[in-house]
Amino acid sequence: MVGQLEAIEAILVDIKRETPRDVLRNPAGLNDTLVDLISVVAIADAAPTMSARQVSDEVMSRTDGALGRLDATIKGDVAALNAALRSGGVELLGGATVG
Repeated sequence: MVGQLEAIEAILVDIKRETPRDVLRNPAGLNDTLVDLISVVAIADAAPTMSARQVSDEVMSRTDGALGRLDATIKGDVAALNAALRSGGVELLGGATVG
């Protein structure tokens, strides 16, 4: 389950970044791409270009896919783990319940 969650996180953000300069060494996460795209569109004097729209559509599609996998993992594996912990008498950390 940890591997599944880490894989999803790695799609959404650069998990290897330790300093701001690491952005040059590692592939950007979807969050970086989206922030850069928003910046380009925000400072433009005209409507977004076709290429900006295509990048936006691709980033949003990949983000939706990753978030869908995250939601499925939370509703499936994480919920099952929480149920097993509860049945074993283990309290959930933070008091929040997932699933």
